[in-house]
Amino acid sequence: MIEKKPAIHGGDVYGREVRYDFSVSVNPLGTPPTVKDALVAAVAKVGAYPDLFQRDFRERVAAVDGVLPSQVWGGNGASEFFPVIVDWLRPKRALLWSPCFSGYRRALATRSDCEIVEYPLSERDGFAPTDAALGAITDEIDVVFWANPNNPTGKIVPSSLTDRLLERCAATGTAVVVDESFLRLADGAESVRRRVSKFPKLFVVDSFTKLFAIPGARVGYLVTREENIEKVAAGLPEWNLSTFAAEAGRECLNLIESGTFLEDSRRVVREERRYLTDALRGLGLRVYDSDANFLLFYCPTPNLTDRLLERKILIRDCRNFSGLSEGYYRIAVLDHEKNAILVAALAELLGENHEI
Repeated sequence: MIEKKPAIHGGDVYGREVRYDFSVSVNPLGTPPTVKDALVAAVAKVGAYPDLFQRDFRERVAAVDGVLPSQVWGGNGASEFFPVIVDWLRPKRALLWSPCFSGYRRALATRSDCEIVEYPLSERDGFAPTDAALGAITDEIDVVFWANPNNPTGKIVPSSLTDRLLERCAATGTAVVVDESFLRLADGAESVRRRVSKFPKLFVVDSFTKLFAIPGARVGYLVTREENIEKVAAGLPEWNLSTFAAEAGRECLNLIESGTFLEDSRRVVREERRYLTDALRGLGLRVYDSDANFLLFYCPTPNLTDRLLERKILIRDCRNFSGLSEGYYRIAVLDHEKNAILVAALAELLGENHEI
């Protein structure tokens, strides 16, 4: 019998009857129609290989993000880049914040000679990064990973702290991998991708998965110095950016550059995040402040994931995040109707259990 374990990632709906998936933190506005149209139109191009050098995609990213095309490389989502960067850097000691996205640890685990050092984010600070993290970066640390905003806590890294972190890493010769996959949906987060020219060992990874609700399309990219791009690209498969990903990505960039899509998305996230936070706290749950499109909360009720699945609701069990234990859960901020259904289900369950 296969041992039952918590899911490594959200979105594990296969083999389950799920109607409301709160385990994947994608934009509550859903996939824009024009992005779907771009994916459909890409079918006409499947008879030819994608551009091996990703010329159009890299130029469009560069124009929107304010960097050079030579500093960009597209990928099969964001996660594809982490193990390749690790394989090239060959770190002996790596620093991870705890809790953080498990993909960083998985990438580092590909190198058996790399020691992983954890810096525990304090629950007393709401798992928000503070200046105390600077002290964990020493000359012995070869690479540090962090996300802005952090996953699963949803807290952003303030720009003033980011400045000090980058300067500290430059002083210690530590490479930096910053995951900005949720950044454009967060309040107050500032990108560091335009700083890659100043910091030779800075790698910034982004993805369109969350912002445009296209996890199945796998569109991500890396921004770093040109010499780093050459090394990382050499470690990736040829044609790693499919025609479908490139065409969807082009339309995503169009929506970032023009219109109100970003503004509308952040407004809905902000309103619904406030609703969920207040509602869950009203049920007596411990909810941590978030700047992103997901929330971390604690609930001591046993088997909460399974009991919600009985109601066809899937949430992210966070017990397999380093630094968290049983009882911690992450939920996406979805549209109001779905959020209200989750709140009602939790209210019913907690009414049956009086641990809180």
